[in-house]
Amino acid sequence: MGKNNNSKYISIIIFSPFGNTLKIGEYIQKILTESNQQCKLFNLTGKSWQQISSFDYSLVEKSDLLVIGSAVYAWKVVKPIKMFIDNLPINKNGKAVFFTTYGLITGYTLLNGANILRKKGDKVLACLKVPTRHSMIFKKEDDIYLNRPNQQDMKKIWKFSKLIIKLLNKFPNWELSFKKLDYHSWKVKLLYKFMIKRFGMALLPSTYFNQKKCIKCGKCAKACSVQIIKLIPYPKKFGYCIKCYNCVWSCPVDAVKSRTFWIFHFFHKFLGYIYHEIPETKIYV
Repeated sequence: MGKNNNSKYISIIIFSPFGNTLKIGEYIQKILTESNQQCKLFNLTGKSWQQISSFDYSLVEKSDLLVIGSAVYAWKVVKPIKMFIDNLPINKNGKAVFFTTYGLITGYTLLNGANILRKKGDKVLACLKVPTRHSMIFKKEDDIYLNRPNQQDMKKIWKFSKLIIKLLNKFPNWELSFKKLDYHSWKVKLLYKFMIKRFGMALLPSTYFNQKKCIKCGKCAKACSVQIIKLIPYPKKFGYCIKCYNCVWSCPVDAVKSRTFWIFHFFHKFLGYIYHEIPETKIYV
């Protein structure tokens, strides 16, 4: 397909352990492609740390725009996406948009992601947040995000996709004011400053494998979003775990356990009691 004056090369890079960031990335790709944009999606999910760190950046270097999608982990950009951006070649003429999927609180994911991109030379045009069903909803737990994204969320994503094209073609000098991304209440800012920023990942429950229950089926290893689980012959982790809990969800015999799930369950409910993001789905431009 030839490139016309209104057609741009757009690369979408996502990391989506629970599948919703990928769903949104694919929908954005569909809208952009239907609008005569040349669009390719790169899914980092299920790649090893070595594969992520050795990503071939020549595949995206000619892009007119990078669309980067990250789930929220401990209120920040998930580590594989941060690694991808950190390793991006400096491009003073680069442009990017950033979106995040979340359950309950986005934390500082949008602001962190936009700041990292700006340090690499990219001009951030817009950001988007979308609430989704997420890995913190443990088995048999009710949650307000079970059926998200819904139809209204998808309409906002459609609008965001169309906005991307408009900004690229009609507003070449546009750049998002990062002050718009500093939208949290004083309650969240205090919690982030004194707890989440320092101990975020440590607060997320750790898991272990119960060998008495384990049937060595290997489903946890296949589901691991960063490929650190190996069977020797029982599953064992080798490398940094991002705590996506795919191993928990994939195990057919409940052999992946945690001693602190119940504590985090109450912590998560407490956060929901004191704070809920309104509006939930929003475009920042």
